[in-house]
Amino acid sequence: MSESDPLGEARVAAERGDWQRALDLAASNGSAGSSAAWLELRAQASYGNGDFDGAVSSWEALYSLRLGEGDEVDAARAAAMLAMFLLIDTGLMAPVRAWLRRAETLLAGLPATPAHALIATVRTYERSRGAATVAGRGQAAQRTP
Repeated sequence: MSESDPLGEARVAAERGDWQRALDLAASNGSAGSSAAWLELRAQASYGNGDFDGAVSSWEALYSLRLGEGDEVDAARAAAMLAMFLLIDTGLMAPVRAWLRRAETLLAGLPATPAHALIATVRTYERSRGAATVAGRGQAAQRTP
C-alpha cells in the first residue's frame, strides 16, 4: 500500500498482526481517523494489541457515529460486537445484556442481516453462561453441609 492509502496500509498491517503499526497509522490520520472504517480498524487493532479499553471505546464511538448517521444496522452490529467483547473479557452480564438489547431494539422489524446472526450468537453464549452460573450455584448448595 502506498502512503496515499493509509487505511489500506493499516488494514494490511492488521492482517499481518502488526497491531501497533495499524494503531499508529490511525493516530496519524487526523480527523479522517474518526470515520467508521477507521474506528472499526482501531477497535480490532486495539484488541489485538491488548488494549481492551481502547477496543471498547472504539466500538462505542462506532456505535455512536452510525447511530448519528441513521445507519441502524451497523450501529446494531457495533453494539453486538461490544456485547461480545464484554462477554469474553469481563463476564459482566448487565452491560452485555444492555448492549444486546440496544442492538435488538435497533433491528426490530427489519429484515434479517448479518447483525441479527451476530446478536443471536452473542445472546446464546450470554444465556449459556448465565445458565452455567445458576447450575453452579445449585451444585454448590447441594455440597454445602
